[in-house]
Amino acid sequence: MSKTCIRMMTGCLLLGLVVASRVSQAQDASLLVDPADGAFDGFAFFGTATAISGRTAVVSAPALAPTDTSGNPQEQFPYRGVVNVYTTDSERTAWTLTSVMHAEDDDPPDRYFGSGVALRARQLIVASQGALRVYERRRQEFEETDKLDFETGESLGFGATQLLFENGVLAFKVLQQGAGPAVLVYKVDDHGQAHRVAKLTLPNDSQNAGFAGGLTLNRAGDSLAIGAVGPRAQTAGNLYFYEPRAGTWKLTETLPPPGPSALGFGAGVALHGKRLVVGAPGEDTVFDPNANEVLHAGAAYVYRREGNRWAQVQKLATDAAQPIAGLVGFGSNIATNGRFVWITAPIDPCQFASCIPGGFSSLYEWQNGQLIFIAKPADSLSAGGGLDFSRRYVIAGSDDPFFGERANIFDLTTFAPDAAAQQDSPED
Repeated sequence: MSKTCIRMMTGCLLLGLVVASRVSQAQDASLLVDPADGAFDGFAFFGTATAISGRTAVVSAPALAPTDTSGNPQEQFPYRGVVNVYTTDSERTAWTLTSVMHAEDDDPPDRYFGSGVALRARQLIVASQGALRVYERRRQEFEETDKLDFETGESLGFGATQLLFENGVLAFKVLQQGAGPAVLVYKVDDHGQAHRVAKLTLPNDSQNAGFAGGLTLNRAGDSLAIGAVGPRAQTAGNLYFYEPRAGTWKLTETLPPPGPSALGFGAGVALHGKRLVVGAPGEDTVFDPNANEVLHAGAAYVYRREGNRWAQVQKLATDAAQPIAGLVGFGSNIATNGRFVWITAPIDPCQFASCIPGGFSSLYEWQNGQLIFIAKPADSLSAGGGLDFSRRYVIAGSDDPFFGERANIFDLTTFAPDAAAQQDSPED
């Protein structure tokens, strides 16, 4: 059992916690849950949410709930959920756990602390079941600067929530009581104060399906694309684009799927300037009943902005003779840092109950307006979890307790030595 000092706004407590490895050597790193979990006997869901910026990475374990020791019979847990903060040394040879953050109590809005995280420069956003917290890094520690509870009927529930945070704009999905998921947009100022500017709902949503797909925020924070897909990616959905207008966000454009076979279109999406990648993880699904396995499933569509429209320039397909052949669920989640694109395929072809779930992700690079395959890292095997990009790193979580809870950090200089030299900010 590991013991760590947790710095909170009210002081420092010494508690027994499940934490990841203290140090992971080399530029690539695998941050793991300590199997000797002591008094905590459940699944932590470590890797549910991840974020990375500069030399700092954060990984959440929203289900971690140590036993209460206060003696109060009304308190089952002192808190529920933690966020681990890691930093790498100046030579970028090791990642070290530097602090563990959690809510101050187990009140309903504060439960599942770390269901979503976002990190850009000195600002960290952490979401729990019913609240947002904003932190500012000061003197090497994160201090809380603002907390906002969600409105009545809104919640994150339990599980990963993708928080998008770019240029002071924060966007993410929430569950709504009696309706489908909506997208909330906040503005976070330089002093760490946040305020809501928009709540976006699916247009003409007579079935209360809501925004069930992925979402992506342009690096400048001036354009948001949201996918709307059917249950289990069995329909081809639309992609909706929003931009800031007169103090709120307005629908500006709708991109339809390329065809009815693009099942799950909009499940994964990544936008960067005039470039757009959209996943359709249910397309071209072929099942072999004799072997009880899926031979392949999924595709990704690549677009470029031409004038006032999105023009398709490429299709990446798992049924083709290329490195991604045979992947399943390809396009379920997509992220980009502008130069590189990471596409997940988190489903094991094997459909037997004894099979361990999980699939490989693929790294691409933009070259002459096309996506060129770079690698399918062996350590990218994942059943789904958090995903984020910085200029130099990819961090991908895998929060399935039966597959193995962890977060892998991939150093892009492994694939392109000049990746470290291309910076978006001084911290990258």
